[in-house]
Amino acid sequence: MTPSDIKDARRKLGLTQDQLAAVMGLRGKQTVSEWERGVKSPDGQSVRLIQAYLAGHRPDDWPKEE
Repeated sequence: MTPSDIKDARRKLGLTQDQLAAVMGLRGKQTVSEWERGVKSPDGQSVRLIQAYLAGHRPDDWPKEE
């Protein structure tokens, strides 16, 4: 996934960087920010997880819209 793909996916999911990091089990939004800026690339497992979220698979602790 390109940096813009990641940002677009996060926005389609209706999540902030903090929320995406939390549902993915990351330490914080810094990783998501680095992916979106192209500083780092997500590993294959992270890409598959984002794709699963986009396909409608959501964990029980998915953030609720406010």
